[in-house]
Amino acid sequence: MTGEKFAAVSGCVFAAVSAVMLIFRDEKTDVYLCAFSAAVLACLLFVIKTETSYKPALRQVSENSYVSAYIVEDLGLNSKGVRRYCIKTEKINGRKANFNIRLSSSSLSGAENGDKVTFSGRIFQLGEQSAGMKNYYMSKNMFLGAYSMSGIHLQKRGSRTIYGHIINLRQKLSASVLRFLPGQE
Repeated sequence: MTGEKFAAVSGCVFAAVSAVMLIFRDEKTDVYLCAFSAAVLACLLFVIKTETSYKPALRQVSENSYVSAYIVEDLGLNSKGVRRYCIKTEKINGRKANFNIRLSSSSLSGAENGDKVTFSGRIFQLGEQSAGMKNYYMSKNMFLGAYSMSGIHLQKRGSRTIYGHIINLRQKLSASVLRFLPGQE
């Protein structure tokens, strides 16, 4: 059973139990009624998020797409020395799109938050082989990965936005915290 179906079934069960509790209401059932109502709301929000974000993102999976996007965050190097970025799409194949994609590139260097990138490449689902990794990427609101098959055109942004300053501050704070954690020499 998929998570979406499980959430729908659970939501219906919680809604039915809540309805029964409303009929046979006393002081003790008020707490349970609140808990079941919260569970129904959580299930409903999960289904809505799946239908409005996850499924439309998966429809973008393609072997050859033209992507126009902005760099949101430098995610660092992977074990093979390939740099990864979180990008926010502006257009995919000429159509307006608003998805977070993990872009992998060994040739793109010097990109900063807010810089515009355009490329032709492959878009794929992240964590497709592992349920654990799929859940990890879903928690990060990043469902897709991409890499360029030809090259990436980088257009530097003149001045940084407030959002760009906030991202840089967050990255510096994270780096300083991680530097002092044990086992991070």
